[in-house]
Amino acid sequence: MIRYESIKTHKSLGEAARRAYFEDILRVVKEAEDHAKTKRDQFITPALLAADREGYREKFAGMLGWPLTTYVCGSVPNAVKELVEENEDLRIYRISVEALPNFWFRGLIYEPKQREERVPLVVMNPGGGYCAEEQIANGDYAADQLKNIGGRLLEEGIAVYAPQLLLWSDGTDFYKQPEMRQLFDAKLKAVGGSMAALEIYCLRRAIDYFVNEAPIDPSRIGMMGLSYGGFYTLYAAAAETRVKSVFSSCFFCDRFVSETESAGCRYDWLWQNSANTFFDAEVAALIAPRALYIENGEKDTLFPIDMSLCELERLTPYYEAQNASERLLYHRHEGGHEIGAGNIGYRFFVDSLLK
Repeated sequence: MIRYESIKTHKSLGEAARRAYFEDILRVVKEAEDHAKTKRDQFITPALLAADREGYREKFAGMLGWPLTTYVCGSVPNAVKELVEENEDLRIYRISVEALPNFWFRGLIYEPKQREERVPLVVMNPGGGYCAEEQIANGDYAADQLKNIGGRLLEEGIAVYAPQLLLWSDGTDFYKQPEMRQLFDAKLKAVGGSMAALEIYCLRRAIDYFVNEAPIDPSRIGMMGLSYGGFYTLYAAAAETRVKSVFSSCFFCDRFVSETESAGCRYDWLWQNSANTFFDAEVAALIAPRALYIENGEKDTLFPIDMSLCELERLTPYYEAQNASERLLYHRHEGGHEIGAGNIGYRFFVDSLLK
């Protein structure tokens, strides 16, 4: 008989072994991260991208998964347009687009009354924690983090579409952010999709509606966003070539921001094999030669400026290879996780959209 009850082994005896195992995992992951940059350099280069741009765009969609892989441009989705509010200058409608059968994607469109027959459109993707209604200053809400860019766009006669992505945080019980989003993303990845693929698909279907059924100039569509909105802007514009001008704030960064912290490396920003194929620089390269403004704050603790500059070094040659260096503008502003003060990004974005 084996008398195991008298053994005095305690978990403290294994602390050194557990720490060594953790350090080994950390080293293996870091080595894989470093090796991925070499693999990415072999997978895509400025010359390879120039030779097969749409092929790489298809591979990008394949990485994100269903339903983006099924998107076909041309058909006009069913939609419901309901007036929400009106004043002497503006009409605000809630737009519900049937992106998938019996799946409705919702948002607000702000239409200036004094406008051209077919007006430019800017898609303003909300950041984490925000609702569609918070993209434009209203009442006591100043839209300070966004520097009220939406209001400025309306003053220039540009229509603004604010989609409702699965990002809000308003204290309701039916949706807990970000836990539920991460859970849905994991489940969609298990069946070959992702939250990004679903919502980028929805954004494209919304654009299908606007260019066909609304008074929108299909040659002047812009997209912008801060934080999570900057993520969706960068990735959606890479997939959707009808977007002419792009403004991505406080997101562009090396996704492996830290060895042990997840702030800049959320799970819904990563896909199987993405470090070997498309990280932010390579995604942004799919936007070239279209106008792209990227900004990051020097005091942004979520996306450190030095890690953003590393991605910029990888992106710049793609614009240079297409003789489009003047259509790429990067700005490091003095603030934190917010739109930079001043007109540098706004004017580049709007002027590129309207020309």
